[in-house]
Amino acid sequence: MQPSKWLITNILCLVLTLSFGQKIPEKPSPPRLVNDFSNLMTPQEQQLLESTLVRYSDSTTTQITVVTLPTLDGSEIEPYGVELFRKWGIGTKKNNGVLVLISTDPTRRRANITTGYGMEGVLPDMICKRIIDRHLVPNFKKQAYYDGLLATVQSISKHANGEYVNEQFGQQNDSMSTEEVIFVCLFIALFIALFIYMMRKGRSSNDYRQYGTRQRHYSDDTGPTIFIGGGNGGGGWDSSSSDDDSGGFGGFGDGDTGGGGASGDW
Repeated sequence: MQPSKWLITNILCLVLTLSFGQKIPEKPSPPRLVNDFSNLMTPQEQQLLESTLVRYSDSTTTQITVVTLPTLDGSEIEPYGVELFRKWGIGTKKNNGVLVLISTDPTRRRANITTGYGMEGVLPDMICKRIIDRHLVPNFKKQAYYDGLLATVQSISKHANGEYVNEQFGQQNDSMSTEEVIFVCLFIALFIALFIYMMRKGRSSNDYRQYGTRQRHYSDDTGPTIFIGGGNGGGGWDSSSSDDDSGGFGGFGDGDTGGGGASGDW
């Protein structure tokens, strides 16, 4: 983000804090990543989007938060988003939070994406503006609010993919990526081929020393048996809890933002 924009945004945030600080909604309790105060979505759609964002937060630690508001009480959406972001502490200490803020005020319907400090590299202002223009605005103009928000958070997650990986989540689920599975399979295949080659080479050398060039055939010589893996082993997701999300969202951390992101009208 450009220094001039950072300065202007923080000055506006200071004015907002002094004038409209009491207008910022309180942090939700219990904590939620989807907070549809404008009721743009049905309860089922809200839960579907919440489940999507919870799974993404669990697997990456990146917190994408959606907030819709019926009014901003006369404030511009950019400083309002920054103040809400900071008040709720969206993200973790890595500052890897993203806020998607929607204003349904009939006088000016606006959308904003605010990024934490740690997300500015993968989600620069230009990318945020493109996401709003390509995914959110067209759907919102058709009143397809859930589709627009889902497409928006999916695009955000694609740009941020791999930036933050929660190692604990991967250990708990005992799963491997496709690349890791291919590497392990190739390593095992190479080990087996080398083992068989060495066994055959050693046996041929021993037969030659004992019997010269005369070959011997043993009908009961099956060679060593190698067991790899187990019948009940293997990684992957637990199908009994893949769509449960019973644990829910644990809460926001201490994320901060410098005002990076973009806005647009819809």
